[in-house]
Parts: sequence; C-alpha cells; structure tokens
Amino acid sequence: SVHRMRFSRLPTSGMHSSTALAFLLAVLVVAGASAPEASEICEEGGECLVEADEAAQLQLHAKGKDDLLAATSKLVKTQGMPHAREAAGSVIYNGMLCLVGGRGTQPIDCFQANESKWIRYKAQTNDIHHVQPVLHNGMVWIVAGWTGIYPNDTDITDVLIWDPVRDKITTGCSIPRKFRTGAAGVVSYNGSFVIAAGASGGHERSHGAFSTPNMTVFDPASCGWSEIESKKPKFHRDHFQAVLLGTKMLLVGGRDSPFDMDPGKVPCYLTKQTEVFDLSLGENGTWVRVADMPAPRAGTSNVVLGSDVYVLGGEDNTTQAPRQCGSRNSFKWIARKEVHRYNVDADAWTRMPDMAVGRHAHGSAALPDEHGRLRLWSASGVACTGAAPMITSTERLR
Repeated sequence: SVHRMRFSRLPTSGMHSSTALAFLLAVLVVAGASAPEASEICEEGGECLVEADEAAQLQLHAKGKDDLLAATSKLVKTQGMPHAREAAGSVIYNGMLCLVGGRGTQPIDCFQANESKWIRYKAQTNDIHHVQPVLHNGMVWIVAGWTGIYPNDTDITDVLIWDPVRDKITTGCSIPRKFRTGAAGVVSYNGSFVIAAGASGGHERSHGAFSTPNMTVFDPASCGWSEIESKKPKFHRDHFQAVLLGTKMLLVGGRDSPFDMDPGKVPCYLTKQTEVFDLSLGENGTWVRVADMPAPRAGTSNVVLGSDVYVLGGEDNTTQAPRQCGSRNSFKWIARKEVHRYNVDADAWTRMPDMAVGRHAHGSAALPDEHGRLRLWSASGVACTGAAPMITSTERLR
C-alpha cells in the first residue's frame, strides 16, 4: 500500500518515548546461526576466476611484482573464493562480510576473516544487482535495486529478504512504481529503511533512465512507503553506498549516470559533494553539505569506524589503461586504488594508503583477524570501470 507516513513517526517497536529516536544498529549478530561449509571455486567459473585475478594483478601499472608485496594492503590467501560478480552489494552478517547479488545467478558468499575462509550459502539471487543490502531483525533486506541486462536495466518491483538461518530468499512487500529505484543508498533506522538518491530504469538516459534524488521511508511492518518531499538530497547521485554514523546518514561518492544522452558518458558525471542528514531531528532535519570528496568516484565501498568513514576504491574516468580495460563489457579506465577517510567531527578528509588492487562494486568491512585485531578487509569487485574483468581476490588493509 502507498500512504503518507510522517518522518518524525518512524516505527519504534514499542520503545519508550525517551528512546524512540535512538539509533538502532543495522549490524546484528544472530546467535546460533549455522553456516554451510567453506565454498569451493565453481567448476564452470574456474577459468573466469583465474583470468579475473590475473587481470587484477596488471593494475600494478608495470611497477613490478615486488610492489604488491611492499604495498600497505596485501592480498591474502583464503580457503575458498567468492563467486565472480559485478554490480553487487555487501552486508555484515554474524561477524562476516557477505557479498549479495550481482548480474546473473549469484550465490551468497560470506567471508569469515578470523579464519580467512569463504562460506557459500545455498540461497541465490537471480539477476538482482545495484543493491545496498541491509541487515534488519536478523535478516538481509533488499529494498531497492535493478534487474535485467545492460542497458535495459529495470527497477525491482518487490522487496527481497534473505533469512540466513533458513538459508532462503523470500519475496516481501511490493514496491509501488513511484518508489522504485536502483543504485541507491539505504540504511536501517528505528525499524524502518531510509532510501536516498539513486536512479530509475538503469544507467542510460537514452533508454529512459532518470535520476531519483528522493528521500523515501519504507516501513516493513506495514508495507508502507512514503516520500519525504521536503527533504530531498541536494545532489544527484547513484552507484554509491550510504552509511550511518550514530544518527547521521551520510551520502558520499557516486555519479549522475543518466545525466547525458551519450551512453559513453555514463561514468563521467561524478558527484564530489558529500551531504549529511541527522535522522534524530526528524522533520526538523535537513541535508547539510559538508567537505567535498577529494577524489570523486562511484562504486566505492564505505566502512564506518567510530567517527570515521573509510571510502575504498571506486570507478571514474580519469586513468586510461588500454591494455587492461576497454573490452566489450568495460570502459577504458582502470578502477581506483585510493582510500580516503572522512571524519564527521572534524569535517575533514585524509588520504590513506592505497589498496593492493584497484576495484569497484566490491565489499569491505572492519573485522577481526586471527589474532583478534580489527582490520579493514576488501574483496571481489571489478578491475575496470564498467563490468569487466571481475575480481575474486581478498585483501587486508594493514
């Protein structure tokens, strides 16, 4: 059903009024959840996986093999590997980094960092991509995204829910046409989902795609959707991840894919502006522009650590790599290796050491290693702007 829902009255699940607007962590730990055994490389994809990682190694830009060993980040050996995927999402479940979705039929792969092990679940998505999955009540929800084959991507029409304990994906509430979008930012707050920005109908304006600079609230308990018309983000962006720092929803990175009629310019209109909305202020809140991203790019993976947001990798149109990129499924630009850290208190950006391998559409998380030390990890993704070659390696940022 479609109805108006006042932003200041998000569902509170019986919470006392004094804590009704308190931030509810989206990352929950489900006790006793059983997991399947570590995955093996799919036989039919083995050759593709090898080729993808060889292509990733080329991103050392002819500096030599030893540079990889000396990098601040390093590739790590893992038991099992994730399925090759692009245009996928990631989420933290039960202390693991889980890769969800992507074009084609995709299993759900989760990385257990303290054992350096990939676990493959039986549940699969069928051509569900450009998503930001969110953990809510112990289940992983997809409330925005695309399906179909480029450039004819279409918006998903129903919410999808993965129950990790039952290892089953079910169809949830329908998404009214007005609220359908993909490549958007999604967070969980006070029992509801807040969806910001994105694009409808895929990438290309020439195929009917258009930017959706909206702020939408979805109530999973009632299947209610509402647009906060007076609280639209100030800037157009898609291909990004939203994050929560306390009660503040942060939109960083991305681009305006359908800005130009020329399909070749889909990656070119990058969004450098960063904006923040304090969800605890409800209808009294507004989007505030903060410090611009130093190196604008889309397809980043964003990780919250305290008052900091680490922005890893991404894709843009700055560095050509004709030997590695420019295939039928990619543009001529190589994926980015940069890592930047944004501190919300200081409103300042800091350049951090690069990743070992440039990648976009990847998953990243802060997880403890085998010694219990908190580390930044990143995995999967794509080595060039576009959809190829896909990467299956895992790296640890020291």
